[in-house]
Amino acid sequence: MLKQDFTDDFLYLVEKIFANKENTVFTRLNEGEYWLLIGNNFVGAGGLWRTRPNSRLQKDLLNSLDVVDDSFVYGIASLQHPVANQWYKENIKGQKTLATLFVNANWKHFKEIITNIKEEVVLVANEKGKDNEYPFKVKNYFWVPFDCVKYYEENEKEINKLVNRLTRYKNRLILFSAWPLANILIYKCWKKNPNNRYIDVGSTLDPRIHWEPSRQYFFTNSKTARQKDIF
Repeated sequence: MLKQDFTDDFLYLVEKIFANKENTVFTRLNEGEYWLLIGNNFVGAGGLWRTRPNSRLQKDLLNSLDVVDDSFVYGIASLQHPVANQWYKENIKGQKTLATLFVNANWKHFKEIITNIKEEVVLVANEKGKDNEYPFKVKNYFWVPFDCVKYYEENEKEINKLVNRLTRYKNRLILFSAWPLANILIYKCWKKNPNNRYIDVGSTLDPRIHWEPSRQYFFTNSKTARQKDIF
């Protein structure tokens, strides 16, 4: 059971997802997703995501917040981002924990977990990772461009095709590293076929996708690598 605790919830979800292989959703909504949800542009890692009020992306992101189900977990911004944290607490009625469970002080443990995955994985990630190797065996890859916000607005048919392809799987571990597009894809996939594990691993694959550590938590001696976030 989730306790909204950085360590306890990490151990709980890791056991469900990777040890017990229970059909589970973990979708991460941090500060960047908050800005998009309220219809503002957001400068993400590496560039600017442009959106607008009442865009298709904003509407679908908002729709993705409506699940109340034992298998569906929302990771939300911590108290380090108080405005976003409060907005998520007020607007998400389903199960909630911290969006940062796999990073910061838990990263060293999560790194071991993904390095030791024995099953075949389906991966949805930044197209920069096309020619790279991963610490687990990938059954199939699905690539999305960096400007996933623009891509989502302009490629509705392609998005629907991607959802259809992902939901053909059953009892499969499907990992997402696709920024706010991951939230919408995970929601659409789960609604169509809940019989998979749809897990947003966020920036944890950046050393493989970009061939460089993109966040401070990757550096062992950094303050972020020791940070335990607060719900």
